[in-house]
Amino acid sequence: DLWDGGEDRSRNMKIMRAMKASVEELNLELGKQDHLLQSEIDAALGCSVLKYQTLQAWLSSSVDPQASGVVLVTQASLDRLPRLEAQLLAWRGAASVALYVPWSDQRQETEDRLNSIRDMYGRLLDAGVGGVVVSILFGNSPSEHEYNNLYPINALRNLALNTSKFCAAELVLLVDVDFLPSKALVDKCQDEEYLAAMRQMTSAGSALVVPAFEMQELDADASHLSMEELQELCKEGRAEGFHVTNYPKGHSPTDFERWFSSTEPYEVEYQSNYEPYVIMNVKTVPKYDERFRGYGMNKISHLYEVSRTHRLVVLPQVFIAAYEHAKSTSWERTFGEKRDPAHAVRIAVLWGRFRQEKDSEYSDKVDRLAPAVLSWPSKRSDPTAAVQTSHALVVSFARRRKPLRMFERSRSKLQELLASRCPRRHPTLLSAEAF
Repeated sequence: DLWDGGEDRSRNMKIMRAMKASVEELNLELGKQDHLLQSEIDAALGCSVLKYQTLQAWLSSSVDPQASGVVLVTQASLDRLPRLEAQLLAWRGAASVALYVPWSDQRQETEDRLNSIRDMYGRLLDAGVGGVVVSILFGNSPSEHEYNNLYPINALRNLALNTSKFCAAELVLLVDVDFLPSKALVDKCQDEEYLAAMRQMTSAGSALVVPAFEMQELDADASHLSMEELQELCKEGRAEGFHVTNYPKGHSPTDFERWFSSTEPYEVEYQSNYEPYVIMNVKTVPKYDERFRGYGMNKISHLYEVSRTHRLVVLPQVFIAAYEHAKSTSWERTFGEKRDPAHAVRIAVLWGRFRQEKDSEYSDKVDRLAPAVLSWPSKRSDPTAAVQTSHALVVSFARRRKPLRMFERSRSKLQELLASRCPRRHPTLLSAEAF
Protein backbone atom coordinates (compact mmCIF):
# COMPACT_ATOMS: atom_id res chain seq x y z
CA ASP A 1 0.00 0.00 0.00
CA LEU A 2 2.82 2.39 0.83
CA TRP A 3 4.49 1.69 -2.50
CA ASP A 4 1.34 2.71 -4.46
CA GLY A 5 1.20 6.10 -2.83
CA GLY A 6 1.42 8.04 -6.09
CA GLU A 7 2.63 11.54 -5.32
CA ASP A 8 3.67 10.46 -1.84
CA ARG A 9 5.92 7.71 -3.20
CA SER A 10 9.16 9.44 -2.16
CA ARG A 11 7.88 10.02 1.36
CA ASN A 12 6.61 6.45 1.61
CA MET A 13 9.98 5.04 0.53
CA LYS A 14 11.63 6.95 3.38
CA ILE A 15 9.06 5.45 5.76
CA MET A 16 9.82 1.95 4.44
CA ARG A 17 13.56 2.43 4.89
CA ALA A 18 12.99 3.62 8.45
CA MET A 19 10.80 0.59 9.14
CA LYS A 20 13.46 -1.75 7.73
CA ALA A 21 16.15 -0.12 9.87
CA SER A 22 13.95 -0.48 12.95
CA VAL A 23 13.41 -4.17 12.27
CA GLU A 24 17.14 -4.75 11.77
CA GLU A 25 17.91 -2.88 14.99
CA LEU A 26 15.30 -4.95 16.84
CA ASN A 27 16.74 -8.21 15.46
CA LEU A 28 20.22 -7.10 16.49
CA GLU A 29 19.03 -6.34 20.02
CA LEU A 30 17.18 -9.66 20.22
CA GLY A 31 20.35 -11.41 19.06
CA LYS A 32 22.35 -9.71 21.80
CA GLN A 33 19.76 -10.67 24.40
CA ASP A 34 19.75 -14.27 23.16
CA HIS A 35 23.55 -14.37 23.30
CA LEU A 36 23.52 -13.06 26.86
CA LEU A 37 20.89 -15.62 27.81
CA GLN A 38 22.89 -18.45 26.26
CA SER A 39 26.02 -17.21 28.06
CA GLU A 40 24.13 -17.29 31.35
CA ILE A 41 22.95 -20.84 30.58
CA ASP A 42 26.55 -21.83 29.73
CA ALA A 43 27.73 -20.41 33.02
CA ALA A 44 24.98 -22.22 34.93
CA LEU A 45 25.84 -25.50 33.22
CA GLY A 46 29.54 -24.88 33.70
CA CYS A 47 30.24 -25.42 29.99
CA SER A 48 31.48 -22.06 28.77
CA VAL A 49 34.73 -21.88 26.77
CA LEU A 50 37.79 -21.70 29.03
CA LYS A 51 41.13 -20.04 28.43
CA TYR A 52 44.39 -21.93 28.92
CA GLN A 53 48.06 -21.07 28.97
CA THR A 54 49.77 -22.60 25.93
CA LEU A 55 53.21 -22.95 24.37
CA GLN A 56 52.69 -23.17 20.62
CA ALA A 57 55.38 -25.04 18.68
CA TRP A 58 57.37 -25.54 21.90
CA LEU A 59 59.46 -28.26 20.25
CA SER A 60 60.05 -28.46 16.52
CA SER A 61 62.50 -29.68 13.94
CA SER A 62 63.01 -28.67 10.35
CA VAL A 63 60.23 -29.63 7.97
CA ASP A 64 60.75 -30.23 4.27
CA PRO A 65 57.60 -28.84 2.57
CA GLN A 66 58.13 -31.21 -0.34
CA ALA A 67 58.21 -34.23 1.98
CA SER A 68 55.40 -33.18 4.30
CA GLY A 69 52.63 -34.76 2.26
CA VAL A 70 49.92 -35.11 4.90
CA VAL A 71 50.37 -33.71 8.42
CA LEU A 72 49.20 -35.98 11.23
CA VAL A 73 47.29 -33.90 13.81
CA THR A 74 46.70 -35.36 17.26
CA GLN A 75 46.65 -34.65 21.00
CA ALA A 76 47.46 -36.62 24.13
CA SER A 77 47.81 -36.63 27.89
CA LEU A 78 51.16 -37.55 29.40
CA ASP A 79 50.12 -41.11 30.24
CA ARG A 80 49.72 -41.66 26.47
CA LEU A 81 53.31 -40.68 25.60
CA PRO A 82 54.34 -44.29 24.80
CA ARG A 83 51.44 -44.60 22.34
CA LEU A 84 52.26 -41.21 20.82
CA GLU A 85 55.86 -42.29 20.31
CA ALA A 86 54.74 -45.52 18.63
CA GLN A 87 52.35 -43.58 16.40
CA LEU A 88 55.00 -41.10 15.27
CA LEU A 89 57.57 -43.84 14.66
CA ALA A 90 55.07 -45.61 12.42
CA TRP A 91 54.06 -42.39 10.66
CA ARG A 92 57.61 -41.09 10.05
CA GLY A 93 56.30 -37.84 8.61
CA ALA A 94 55.22 -34.35 9.54
CA ALA A 95 53.00 -34.14 12.61
CA SER A 96 51.48 -31.51 14.87
CA VAL A 97 50.93 -32.70 18.44
CA ALA A 98 49.30 -30.91 21.39
CA LEU A 99 50.12 -32.32 24.85
CA TYR A 100 48.25 -31.67 28.08
CA VAL A 101 50.32 -30.86 31.15
CA PRO A 102 48.10 -30.86 34.30
CA TRP A 103 48.18 -27.96 36.71
CA SER A 104 50.61 -28.22 39.60
CA ASP A 105 51.68 -25.78 42.28
CA GLN A 106 55.05 -27.53 42.38
CA ARG A 107 57.45 -26.02 39.84
CA GLN A 108 59.68 -29.10 39.86
CA GLU A 109 56.75 -31.39 39.10
CA THR A 110 55.86 -29.34 36.03
CA GLU A 111 59.51 -29.33 34.94
CA ASP A 112 59.72 -33.11 35.31
CA ARG A 113 56.67 -33.50 33.11
CA LEU A 114 58.16 -31.27 30.44
CA ASN A 115 61.43 -33.22 30.63
CA SER A 116 59.55 -36.46 29.93
CA ILE A 117 58.29 -34.85 26.72
CA ARG A 118 61.79 -33.68 25.81
CA ASP A 119 63.11 -37.21 26.33
CA MET A 120 60.51 -38.69 24.00
CA TYR A 121 61.23 -36.03 21.39
CA GLY A 122 64.93 -36.77 21.58
CA ARG A 123 64.30 -40.48 20.95
CA LEU A 124 62.23 -39.59 17.88
CA LEU A 125 65.05 -37.47 16.48
CA ASP A 126 67.56 -40.26 17.17
CA ALA A 127 65.30 -42.61 15.21
CA GLY A 128 65.32 -40.23 12.25
CA VAL A 129 61.77 -38.92 12.73
CA GLY A 130 61.71 -35.23 11.88
CA GLY A 131 59.06 -32.67 11.11
CA VAL A 132 57.21 -33.17 14.41
CA VAL A 133 55.92 -30.00 16.09
CA VAL A 134 54.91 -30.25 19.75
CA SER A 135 52.73 -27.69 21.54
CA ILE A 136 51.84 -27.60 25.23
CA LEU A 137 48.53 -26.76 26.91
CA PHE A 138 48.73 -26.26 30.67
CA GLY A 139 45.78 -27.20 32.85
CA ASN A 140 44.11 -24.53 34.95
CA SER A 141 44.05 -24.60 38.74
CA PRO A 142 41.26 -26.79 40.17
CA SER A 143 37.77 -25.29 39.84
CA GLU A 144 34.69 -25.73 42.01
CA HIS A 145 32.87 -26.68 38.81
CA GLU A 146 33.85 -30.28 38.11
CA TYR A 147 33.25 -29.88 34.37
CA ASN A 148 35.99 -27.24 34.19
CA ASN A 149 38.48 -29.78 35.54
CA LEU A 150 37.87 -32.30 32.76
CA TYR A 151 40.37 -33.02 29.99
CA PRO A 152 40.17 -30.12 27.48
CA ILE A 153 40.22 -32.40 24.47
CA ASN A 154 38.83 -29.98 21.89
CA ALA A 155 41.03 -27.11 23.05
CA LEU A 156 43.99 -29.46 22.50
CA ARG A 157 42.72 -30.47 19.06
CA ASN A 158 42.40 -26.82 18.04
CA LEU A 159 45.89 -26.06 19.30
CA ALA A 160 47.35 -28.95 17.26
CA LEU A 161 45.30 -27.96 14.21
CA ASN A 162 46.37 -24.31 14.42
CA THR A 163 50.00 -25.33 14.83
CA SER A 164 49.90 -27.62 11.77
CA LYS A 165 50.58 -24.52 9.63
CA PHE A 166 54.22 -24.79 10.73
CA CYS A 167 54.42 -28.06 8.78
CA ALA A 168 53.62 -26.30 5.49
CA ALA A 169 51.28 -28.93 4.09
CA GLU A 170 47.85 -28.66 2.50
CA LEU A 171 46.37 -31.88 3.92
CA VAL A 172 45.88 -32.96 7.54
CA LEU A 173 45.00 -36.34 9.03
CA LEU A 174 42.82 -35.80 12.12
CA VAL A 175 43.37 -38.80 14.36
CA ASP A 176 43.50 -39.86 18.01
CA VAL A 177 46.75 -40.89 19.61
CA ASP A 178 45.91 -44.59 20.08
CA PHE A 179 45.86 -45.33 16.34
CA LEU A 180 48.72 -46.62 14.24
CA PRO A 181 48.69 -45.98 10.49
CA SER A 182 48.96 -48.89 8.07
CA LYS A 183 52.07 -48.98 5.92
CA ALA A 184 49.89 -48.46 2.86
CA LEU A 185 48.54 -45.23 4.36
CA VAL A 186 52.04 -43.98 5.15
CA ASP A 187 53.29 -44.83 1.65
CA LYS A 188 50.35 -43.23 -0.16
CA CYS A 189 50.58 -40.08 1.95
CA GLN A 190 54.15 -39.66 0.65
CA ASP A 191 53.44 -40.65 -2.96
CA GLU A 192 52.91 -37.62 -5.18
CA GLU A 193 50.46 -39.42 -7.45
CA TYR A 194 48.17 -40.36 -4.56
CA LEU A 195 48.68 -36.99 -2.89
CA ALA A 196 47.52 -35.27 -6.08
CA ALA A 197 44.36 -37.40 -6.06
CA MET A 198 43.68 -36.59 -2.38
CA ARG A 199 44.27 -32.88 -3.00
CA GLN A 200 41.85 -32.98 -5.91
CA MET A 201 39.13 -34.66 -3.86
CA THR A 202 39.55 -32.42 -0.80
CA SER A 203 39.69 -29.26 -2.92
CA ALA A 204 36.37 -30.31 -4.43
CA GLY A 205 34.82 -30.40 -0.96
CA SER A 206 35.33 -33.95 0.31
CA ALA A 207 36.53 -35.18 3.68
CA LEU A 208 38.42 -38.43 3.13
CA VAL A 209 37.50 -41.18 5.59
CA VAL A 210 40.35 -43.44 6.71
CA PRO A 211 38.72 -46.69 7.94
CA ALA A 212 39.50 -47.38 11.61
CA PHE A 213 39.86 -50.80 13.19
CA GLU A 214 40.22 -52.11 16.72
CA MET A 215 42.53 -55.03 17.44
CA GLN A 216 41.44 -57.39 20.16
CA GLU A 217 44.64 -59.38 19.86
CA LEU A 218 47.70 -58.66 17.75
CA ASP A 219 50.49 -60.95 16.67
CA ALA A 220 52.15 -58.22 14.67
CA ASP A 221 52.45 -54.45 14.69
CA ALA A 222 49.24 -52.97 13.24
CA SER A 223 51.33 -50.58 11.18
CA HIS A 224 52.73 -53.52 9.20
CA LEU A 225 49.47 -55.35 8.59
CA SER A 226 48.30 -55.79 5.03
CA MET A 227 44.62 -55.63 4.07
CA GLU A 228 44.61 -59.41 3.63
CA GLU A 229 46.07 -59.98 7.10
CA LEU A 230 43.60 -57.52 8.60
CA GLN A 231 40.69 -59.25 6.89
CA GLU A 232 41.87 -62.60 8.24
CA LEU A 233 42.01 -61.16 11.78
CA CYS A 234 38.45 -59.89 11.34
CA LYS A 235 37.26 -63.31 10.19
CA GLU A 236 38.88 -64.88 13.26
CA GLY A 237 37.19 -62.37 15.56
CA ARG A 238 40.48 -60.77 16.62
CA ALA A 239 39.78 -57.44 14.93
CA GLU A 240 36.75 -55.42 13.90
CA GLY A 241 35.71 -52.00 12.72
CA PHE A 242 36.39 -49.58 15.54
CA HIS A 243 33.80 -49.97 18.32
CA VAL A 244 31.23 -51.49 15.94
CA THR A 245 30.18 -53.93 18.68
CA ASN A 246 29.95 -51.46 21.55
CA TYR A 247 28.95 -48.34 19.61
CA PRO A 248 28.00 -49.18 15.99
CA LYS A 249 26.84 -45.64 15.19
CA GLY A 250 30.39 -44.35 15.45
CA HIS A 251 31.97 -46.15 12.48
CA SER A 252 29.53 -48.58 10.86
CA PRO A 253 28.57 -46.09 8.10
CA THR A 254 32.10 -46.59 6.71
CA ASP A 255 30.76 -49.95 5.40
CA PHE A 256 33.74 -52.17 6.19
CA GLU A 257 32.45 -55.09 4.14
CA ARG A 258 32.40 -52.92 1.03
CA TRP A 259 35.80 -51.45 1.89
CA PHE A 260 37.55 -54.83 1.88
CA SER A 261 36.56 -55.37 -1.76
CA SER A 262 37.05 -51.79 -3.00
CA THR A 263 39.91 -50.48 -5.08
CA GLU A 264 38.36 -47.06 -5.68
CA PRO A 265 37.09 -44.36 -3.30
CA TYR A 266 33.36 -44.39 -2.58
CA GLU A 267 30.99 -41.88 -1.02
CA VAL A 268 28.97 -42.65 2.11
CA GLU A 269 26.03 -40.82 3.62
CA TYR A 270 26.43 -39.11 6.96
CA GLN A 271 24.44 -40.79 9.70
CA SER A 272 23.73 -39.55 13.20
CA ASN A 273 26.76 -39.83 15.54
CA TYR A 274 29.12 -40.96 12.75
CA GLU A 275 32.66 -40.01 13.82
CA PRO A 276 35.27 -41.28 11.34
CA TYR A 277 38.89 -40.17 11.21
CA VAL A 278 39.46 -38.03 8.15
CA ILE A 279 41.99 -36.39 5.87
CA MET A 280 40.96 -32.84 4.95
CA ASN A 281 42.25 -29.68 3.36
CA VAL A 282 43.56 -27.75 6.35
CA LYS A 283 41.85 -24.55 5.15
CA THR A 284 38.38 -26.11 5.30
CA VAL A 285 38.56 -27.83 8.70
CA PRO A 286 36.09 -26.21 11.11
CA LYS A 287 37.22 -25.48 14.66
CA TYR A 288 36.37 -27.98 17.35
CA ASP A 289 33.79 -26.73 19.85
CA GLU A 290 35.76 -26.22 23.06
CA ARG A 291 32.64 -26.28 25.22
CA PHE A 292 32.91 -30.07 24.98
CA ARG A 293 35.38 -31.31 27.57
CA GLY A 294 36.08 -34.78 28.86
CA TYR A 295 34.29 -37.77 27.34
CA GLY A 296 31.19 -37.42 25.21
CA MET A 297 30.25 -35.90 21.82
CA ASN A 298 33.51 -33.99 21.44
CA LYS A 299 34.44 -35.56 18.07
CA ILE A 300 30.88 -36.42 17.04
CA SER A 301 30.03 -32.71 17.20
CA HIS A 302 32.96 -31.89 14.93
CA LEU A 303 32.00 -34.48 12.30
CA TYR A 304 28.42 -33.23 12.48
CA GLU A 305 29.65 -29.83 11.32
CA VAL A 306 32.05 -31.33 8.78
CA SER A 307 29.13 -33.22 7.21
CA ARG A 308 27.33 -29.90 6.67
CA THR A 309 30.08 -28.62 4.38
CA HIS A 310 31.79 -31.73 2.99
CA ARG A 311 31.03 -34.97 1.21
CA LEU A 312 32.34 -38.05 3.02
CA VAL A 313 34.48 -40.25 0.78
CA VAL A 314 36.06 -43.48 2.03
CA LEU A 315 39.63 -44.18 0.88
CA PRO A 316 40.40 -47.71 -0.34
CA GLN A 317 43.41 -49.86 0.62
CA VAL A 318 44.47 -47.74 3.64
CA PHE A 319 43.49 -47.90 7.31
CA ILE A 320 44.40 -47.08 10.90
CA ALA A 321 44.21 -49.50 13.82
CA ALA A 322 44.22 -49.26 17.61
CA TYR A 323 44.88 -51.75 20.36
CA GLU A 324 42.30 -52.19 23.06
CA HIS A 325 43.22 -50.02 26.01
CA ALA A 326 42.01 -49.21 29.50
CA LYS A 327 39.22 -46.67 29.85
CA SER A 328 40.40 -43.09 30.19
CA THR A 329 39.89 -40.94 33.26
CA SER A 330 37.39 -38.88 31.26
CA TRP A 331 35.38 -42.01 30.47
CA GLU A 332 35.37 -43.06 34.13
CA ARG A 333 34.08 -39.63 35.15
CA THR A 334 31.24 -39.95 32.64
CA PHE A 335 30.26 -43.62 32.80
CA GLY A 336 32.30 -45.16 35.61
CA GLU A 337 31.25 -45.99 39.17
CA LYS A 338 32.25 -42.52 40.38
CA ARG A 339 30.56 -40.69 37.51
CA ASP A 340 29.04 -37.28 37.98
CA PRO A 341 25.28 -37.58 37.19
CA ALA A 342 25.17 -33.94 36.13
CA HIS A 343 27.78 -34.52 33.44
CA ALA A 344 25.57 -36.68 31.23
CA VAL A 345 22.76 -34.10 31.49
CA ARG A 346 25.18 -31.29 30.71
CA ILE A 347 26.50 -33.06 27.59
CA ALA A 348 22.96 -33.86 26.39
CA VAL A 349 21.88 -30.22 26.73
CA LEU A 350 25.06 -28.95 25.08
CA TRP A 351 24.76 -31.45 22.22
CA GLY A 352 21.18 -30.36 21.54
CA ARG A 353 22.16 -26.70 21.50
CA PHE A 354 25.15 -27.39 19.27
CA ARG A 355 22.98 -29.10 16.65
CA GLN A 356 20.48 -26.24 16.67
CA GLU A 357 23.29 -23.73 16.17
CA LYS A 358 24.84 -25.62 13.27
CA ASP A 359 21.52 -26.43 11.62
CA SER A 360 20.72 -22.72 11.65
CA GLU A 361 24.20 -21.73 10.46
CA TYR A 362 24.26 -24.16 7.52
CA SER A 363 20.54 -24.33 6.71
CA ASP A 364 21.06 -22.96 3.19
CA LYS A 365 24.28 -24.84 2.42
CA VAL A 366 23.68 -28.54 3.06
CA ASP A 367 21.58 -29.10 -0.06
CA ARG A 368 24.10 -27.29 -2.24
CA LEU A 369 27.16 -29.43 -1.67
CA ALA A 370 29.09 -30.07 -4.85
CA PRO A 371 29.09 -33.67 -6.09
CA ALA A 372 31.97 -35.71 -4.71
CA VAL A 373 35.01 -36.06 -6.94
CA LEU A 374 36.29 -39.64 -6.82
CA SER A 375 39.90 -39.79 -7.99
CA TRP A 376 42.39 -42.57 -7.33
CA PRO A 377 45.48 -43.69 -9.27
CA SER A 378 45.01 -46.98 -11.07
CA LYS A 379 47.53 -49.78 -10.73
CA ARG A 380 50.62 -49.56 -12.93
CA SER A 381 49.72 -50.89 -16.36
CA ASP A 382 51.25 -54.17 -17.52
CA PRO A 383 52.48 -53.92 -21.15
CA THR A 384 51.79 -57.60 -21.74
CA ALA A 385 48.23 -57.18 -20.48
CA ALA A 386 47.74 -54.31 -22.89
CA VAL A 387 49.00 -56.42 -25.78
CA GLN A 388 46.77 -59.33 -24.77
CA THR A 389 43.76 -56.99 -24.71
CA SER A 390 44.57 -55.60 -28.15
CA HIS A 391 45.11 -59.15 -29.44
CA ALA A 392 41.66 -60.09 -28.20
CA LEU A 393 40.18 -57.20 -30.17
CA VAL A 394 41.92 -58.39 -33.32
CA VAL A 395 40.58 -61.90 -32.85
CA SER A 396 37.13 -60.41 -32.30
CA PHE A 397 37.38 -58.60 -35.61
CA ALA A 398 38.36 -61.83 -37.35
CA ARG A 399 35.54 -63.87 -35.80
CA ARG A 400 32.98 -61.30 -36.91
CA ARG A 401 34.35 -61.73 -40.48
CA LYS A 402 35.43 -58.14 -40.87
CA PRO A 403 37.11 -57.39 -44.21
CA LEU A 404 40.64 -58.74 -44.46
CA ARG A 405 41.96 -55.22 -44.99
CA MET A 406 40.63 -54.08 -41.57
CA PHE A 407 41.99 -57.23 -39.99
CA GLU A 408 45.46 -56.69 -41.44
CA ARG A 409 45.43 -53.03 -40.38
CA SER A 410 44.59 -54.03 -36.80
CA ARG A 411 47.30 -56.67 -36.88
CA SER A 412 49.80 -54.08 -38.10
CA LYS A 413 48.88 -51.68 -35.27
CA LEU A 414 49.21 -54.50 -32.79
CA GLN A 415 52.69 -55.30 -34.09
CA GLU A 416 53.68 -51.66 -33.57
CA LEU A 417 52.26 -51.75 -30.05
CA LEU A 418 54.20 -54.88 -29.21
CA ALA A 419 57.42 -53.48 -30.64
CA SER A 420 57.09 -50.26 -28.65
CA ARG A 421 56.07 -51.77 -25.30
CA CYS A 422 57.78 -55.11 -25.00
CA PRO A 423 59.81 -55.99 -28.15
CA ARG A 424 61.50 -59.01 -26.56
CA ARG A 425 58.51 -60.53 -24.77
CA HIS A 426 56.04 -63.09 -26.11
CA PRO A 427 57.19 -63.11 -29.78
CA THR A 428 54.53 -65.68 -30.69
CA LEU A 429 51.61 -63.46 -29.76
CA LEU A 430 51.37 -62.23 -33.34
CA SER A 431 52.23 -65.43 -35.13
CA ALA A 432 49.92 -66.75 -37.79
CA GLU A 433 48.86 -69.54 -35.44
CA ALA A 434 47.64 -66.96 -32.92
CA PHE A 435 45.02 -65.83 -35.38
